[in-house]
Amino acid sequence: MEFPSPTKTWHNASYPAISPSNTALSVKGKTIFITGGGAGIGLAIAYAFAAAGTSTVAISGRTEKTLLSAKNGIESAHEGVTVLPFVADVTDQKAVDAAFASGGKVDILVHIAGYLPRLVPISQSRLQDWWSGFETNAKGSFIVTQAFLRVAASDATLLENDNRHGPLASFASLFGLPGFKDCRTQVI
Repeated sequence: MEFPSPTKTWHNASYPAISPSNTALSVKGKTIFITGGGAGIGLAIAYAFAAAGTSTVAISGRTEKTLLSAKNGIESAHEGVTVLPFVADVTDQKAVDAAFASGGKVDILVHIAGYLPRLVPISQSRLQDWWSGFETNAKGSFIVTQAFLRVAASDATLLENDNRHGPLASFASLFGLPGFKDCRTQVI
């Protein structure tokens, strides 16, 4: 199944206007924190920030082996970049708080960690799988935002995965996010 492109031109690679090497997009001297930064999209984002000149990239995820592999890869590819790996499930407040507390001020948070329950009809879904999606997507966003605000630089930026095109089983957690984001925007 092919989805229609939301734009006239579809890009599969970076181009000059958005290239990490574009000096106008430099993040030199900035500290970046990426949840879910050990693999997939989060890892690709970590590489892009390293290419854009950041000095420190903190990455969090659930498995130490994956995080250490990401650290070694990024530091090998980008001299002068320090990667700080933190084993922290976004639903574990103590682990998330400890990760943010040990990394200093954060200039940019990329909250990409998320969970998508199995794509099956609700009648075949397992409650624990559905609840994991709710906890990770809703509760995890709350925990990560709280921890970030304690260490955010005065001009900090928060970038967040905002995909509402999941299956029905995850809609409850995703519908909770807009209300939380609206409240967070008004309170911050």
